[in-house]
Amino acid sequence: KQWYQRRVRGEEAVKIREEAHTMRSDAYDTMKKAFQIKEESVEFRDAAYQARMEMETSIVETLSLLRSQASATNLYVQEMRNTLNSVKRRLDDMEDRMDDIERNLEDYKPIIEGGFD
Repeated sequence: KQWYQRRVRGEEAVKIREEAHTMRSDAYDTMKKAFQIKEESVEFRDAAYQARMEMETSIVETLSLLRSQASATNLYVQEMRNTLNSVKRRLDDMEDRMDDIERNLEDYKPIIEGGFD
C-alpha cells in the first residue's frame, strides 16, 4: 500500500512538474510576444517621429520659400510702382508742355489766321 501511495504521489509530482513546465513555456512565449509587440511599437513610434520631423522640415522649407517669394514679389511691386510713378510724372510734364504749346498757339492764332500780309 505504501508503494502504491508513493507511486501515485510520484505520478502526481510528474504531472505537476509537466504542468509547471508548460506554464513556464507559456509564460516565456507570452513574454516573447510582448517583447516583439514592444519592439514593433518602438519602430512605429520612431517611424511616426521621423515622418513628423520630415513634415515639419517640409513645412519650414515651404514657409521659407513663400517668404522669399513674397519678398521678391514685394520688391517687384515696388519697382513697378516706381516705374508707374515715373511714367505719370513724365505724362504730367508732357501735359504741361502741351498746355503751354496750346496757349502759345492761341497767342499766335490771329496772326496765323490773318496771314502774313
